[in-house]
Amino acid sequence: MKYKYRFNTLLTALNYFYSKSLSGLAGIESAEHLARNYMNQPDLSKSIDQLIRRQTLQTGSVGFITGLGGLFTLPVSLPANLSAVLFLQIRMIAAIAYMCGYDLKDDKVQTLVYATLCGTAVTDILKKTGINTASRLGQQLGQTYLNTEVMKKIHHIVGQRLLNQTSKAGMTKATTLIPLIGGLVSGTIEATATSIIGHTAKKIFYSPETNQRHTDKHIQS
Repeated sequence: MKYKYRFNTLLTALNYFYSKSLSGLAGIESAEHLARNYMNQPDLSKSIDQLIRRQTLQTGSVGFITGLGGLFTLPVSLPANLSAVLFLQIRMIAAIAYMCGYDLKDDKVQTLVYATLCGTAVTDILKKTGINTASRLGQQLGQTYLNTEVMKKIHHIVGQRLLNQTSKAGMTKATTLIPLIGGLVSGTIEATATSIIGHTAKKIFYSPETNQRHTDKHIQS
């Protein structure tokens, strides 16, 4: 029962974070506005890499700050850390998808954003549901096999993986008794995960054709 509650809470949180990544929060810009900050140069690939580097630093800072309490504030800091980092990671993935021309209001795109949170495991997750990440993803989004049931299955797999990752991260932090070191460990974990997730998002949504369209549009303007 406790696991089911945590699982449902996590999925509810993902939906909330995705919604807020589209609308933005007080003092925090939306995924679309974030993306536009990096779309003013002709090379889309380099722009995405810059976004990933900046967001990696940001999530690393969040992980460090919320992990400063070490073992003594772990029950409080872990949910805060999870919430802050998950929101920033979801917003980063959504921004990359937007930069590559995807509609963030499409439920299928939202599902792919969630799957990308699993990092390199996303390829196996998508293959299990019939999505070939080696071919053009945009064309596959319109295929009937990516239906509601398939999307629910992906959400379920993602939820399980994220819960497992959270538990492992919590155990790693719990072994760190010194608060400052706890912050460093937390920041390193979050930054590394965000970098992997960002480059996974680029692999999923970016293509040379997308880059060429962006370059052509930039030249014309």
